[in-house]
Amino acid sequence: MSANCLFMATTPSFAIEHGVPLEVLSIVMAATGACEIVCRVVNGWVADRKLVTALVQLSAVLLMTSGAMFLAAIIPGIVGTCDPPLVYLGQLLPQRVCE
Repeated sequence: MSANCLFMATTPSFAIEHGVPLEVLSIVMAATGACEIVCRVVNGWVADRKLVTALVQLSAVLLMTSGAMFLAAIIPGIVGTCDPPLVYLGQLLPQRVCE
């Protein structure tokens, strides 16, 4: 809960400072809330059915999250920037993608 509150409290000001249009920001915030509702329901259902242990659930969520963060870091343009935020992996990625 506290991580979500932190995200919802800091994302709008961060996005506005970096020039994200308000329309895009509103879509991102709405999608985040909608995904949270779905994920909480599915997580609760899986926990009630005792299909997997809590440790397996946590591990699966961390694996999916870290995979998404890795993709966002190495694929240029996936988060709306021209340059990937990672160091250029020893020149494996071009230094300037969008020109």
